[in-house]
Amino acid sequence: DTLVTGSVPTNLHTFNQQSIEKSSENGSHPDNINFVYTRDYIQMSKLTTDPTKYAVQGGFFAIRPNQMVYREMMKTIYKGEFPPKAGWGHEGYGGYYGAAQVQGFLSYIYGSVLPRSSVLRTESRSVELHPCYYNSMVISPPYTGDGICRYDSNITINTTTTTNATSSCPDCASLKLSELHSAHYTVCYKPWVCPLHKHFGPPCKFAHRQWFLIRQELEQQVWNQSSRNLDDDGWNTNITLGYCREPRHRGYVAMQSPHSGGSLI
Repeated sequence: DTLVTGSVPTNLHTFNQQSIEKSSENGSHPDNINFVYTRDYIQMSKLTTDPTKYAVQGGFFAIRPNQMVYREMMKTIYKGEFPPKAGWGHEGYGGYYGAAQVQGFLSYIYGSVLPRSSVLRTESRSVELHPCYYNSMVISPPYTGDGICRYDSNITINTTTTTNATSSCPDCASLKLSELHSAHYTVCYKPWVCPLHKHFGPPCKFAHRQWFLIRQELEQQVWNQSSRNLDDDGWNTNITLGYCREPRHRGYVAMQSPHSGGSLI
């Protein structure tokens, strides 16, 4: 459920040049980068206000393979030290969706387990990418209902691209989709469930339209299928391009691949 909207580096070295200039010890050296990720500042945490213990967002991350790190991960999983009210290792890595799975687990491994290891400390060197540009969830406001900035205080973006140049709290929803490297359909919902777009702002609507445009290109230019008649069939066609007959799951028009016997996908 990810839309790649711009160039995404194909190796961990390049990512270091596009970070938010916030990384672990010695993380500024490209050859030492072993983990690239974004954090989930939308969920935050019910257990802690320490952003370094928030979830690693499961929609996008890259790990340099290492057998020793893998064994340490398995050891941690087998130990199973995850009390829901205290988080992984009783250290507060939890209090959000996916805390017991990859989102909380990776945050704990690279934030606590590896840095404490005399053997594996260097393997914890990582780069946190800016969540406004990578794996962006675009819709959520930068502040919580009680006025707290969702993001780590070290995160800043070019204020010339935001609607509030005086704020140090980044407003990801103010960016254009063309400025992002990738967007994550999570808060916006998946395009193929045909959500009620009246509940979403322009960023989500545009991201959904881009997804349907890519589907249209696949069907018409790659599979040589005919275009849909938007006048006679379709709902909210300025966004869905006719691939939703009505809102919600039942309205979605599934793809028919010529390479799989015409089965619906």
